[in-house]
Amino acid sequence: MREPDWEALADLQFLLYNRIADALNAALSSIALSDMPEAQNRPPAFWKDRAQTKVANVLNLVVAWSHLIRYKRGDPIPAQAQRTFHANALLTWLSAQLHMAPPPLIESDPVLHGNQETLQEALLMLYSAAQALGTGVRLETEVTRLGTWFHVRFTRPPSMPSTLDALLANFREHWRDQSARFELTIARDFVRMNGAELMLGTSGMQADLMFFVRAAGVPRPAAPPPTPSAGQTAPPGKTRPLDPAAIAAAPSPPTPPSAAEGSAAAESSAAPSANASATDAPAAPVIIPVTLPDPKPPERLLSPPDNAPAAETASPSPDSDASDTSAEDSSVSDIASEARQGSVGQKAG
Repeated sequence: MREPDWEALADLQFLLYNRIADALNAALSSIALSDMPEAQNRPPAFWKDRAQTKVANVLNLVVAWSHLIRYKRGDPIPAQAQRTFHANALLTWLSAQLHMAPPPLIESDPVLHGNQETLQEALLMLYSAAQALGTGVRLETEVTRLGTWFHVRFTRPPSMPSTLDALLANFREHWRDQSARFELTIARDFVRMNGAELMLGTSGMQADLMFFVRAAGVPRPAAPPPTPSAGQTAPPGKTRPLDPAAIAAAPSPPTPPSAAEGSAAAESSAAPSANASATDAPAAPVIIPVTLPDPKPPERLLSPPDNAPAAETASPSPDSDASDTSAEDSSVSDIASEARQGSVGQKAG
């Protein structure tokens, strides 16, 4: 076995260690509290469910990065890992990681096809990178007849390039910029594993990191679907309640075409064009703007370079706990510790 690249492993440790350790510690505390009736005025079933969720989050992370390692070695993602899932299942998981309440669910809850674990990781990486690149980060979804677009939109600085390749080539050597560059690169790999492409769109001072996930039953296109029109990528207007009548009137997904017709159909109509006729265009997309909280910067496990300014901190990441969640986990850990001490005392008695 060859000696690993320890510098590269240190980068991964900085990116993933807090997410793994925090989730497992919360699971252990929840298991301890599940044996205490009405701990923190919660029934034992609450703590058992919480422990299972935390362990499942770690398992999802490990599965996604295992697929990435295989992909970087030249192996395709296993066919059995490509499966159908509901869009709201992905959004519910993401909102738990980012501490969004209530979750930004889609009313129609479309069924998509792909690898859910890698797509979840892609959105987390994009959200963290967007925080380092600009301000006003928000998550939006856009449902079409052939699938769903996922957008991470933010206000960009004037000096930011308008294409993804130029952006990746424009990062400085500072460790914070290189961290954002690494997250964008990894997110692009996660998206490509699902037969799509990560794209950067700009409209004035607004930037949009986006990718497309096809609906269940839609053949996989030979090339990524075209980007939404300029009108769709522009910043959304004032948020308004969804109109049930408009959603009910939306056309049902078409019958999957044959393999010969599917490729051409996916290339021509995956996203509506600005010049398309009204009869060919899908119904008005369901867009759910969500203003995400600005999480606290994670605690830097690895010291920054010696020449880094003392006042700077690590770039924000989506795994950073909000203050209320940190307080809850701290309280949970204290109670769990008291429970264990009490158990030891009874045995000693």
